[in-house]
Amino acid sequence: MKARDLIKSNEKVLVIFTCGRNFHVHDDNTGSTGNWTIAQNRLVDRIIIYLRNEEKQSNTVYIANYASKGKSLEESKEEKYVIQLAHVQYVGITDKNWTDFSDGGASPIRYLP
Repeated sequence: MKARDLIKSNEKVLVIFTCGRNFHVHDDNTGSTGNWTIAQNRLVDRIIIYLRNEEKQSNTVYIANYASKGKSLEESKEEKYVIQLAHVQYVGITDKNWTDFSDGGASPIRYLP
């Protein structure tokens, strides 16, 4: 499984790599992921989360609708944001590493298409 396999036609997606420290899913299938430097001029329909679990040596994938963003309270040179998620869904496990999954480089943020 790769991120592009989850994208519908004409859909704008933000793919995020996280180890889970600031990724939260609630019982009502809302959630958040936080402290990201993101482009202010990019519109996004959905978010794909690539959750790396070092202990299990596996990569769990979630997909969610973009709900909103708010400024992070984390101090940084760059402005960072917490992304609010709606309709968070577990997709499955991928054996792909981040660069293969996202068709990108080392950055934890990837915009597709």
